[in-house]
Amino acid sequence: MTQAPDVFVALVDALDGFAAALESGRAEAVLAAGEPLAEAATRLRAEDLPALAARSDARHRLDDIRLRLDRCRALGAVSAELLSLMAPPAYGRRGLQAPALVPPSTLASKV
Repeated sequence: MTQAPDVFVALVDALDGFAAALESGRAEAVLAAGEPLAEAATRLRAEDLPALAARSDARHRLDDIRLRLDRCRALGAVSAELLSLMAPPAYGRRGLQAPALVPPSTLASKV
């Protein structure tokens, strides 16, 4: 079996770093983790994606990337919900109180 493309390795590492930053709860860590994620995404856009997707060794890596991306999305959603619960009410540009975010009544999970 051949090695996964470097662009996939960079993207997995960046997503892991972003998830760790989201879990830390530190805004500066999240901002710092955004840069490697942006660089990995830029590198991915420069690749021949259909050719990469056709490689058998890349398919497994794509599944890893999807799982990590879902994890980052879930952590980001939880962070937004916590912020809406803990932050004082915000006001919109017309001076009216902006509607609060309402947490969903169900939790979506993928295995």
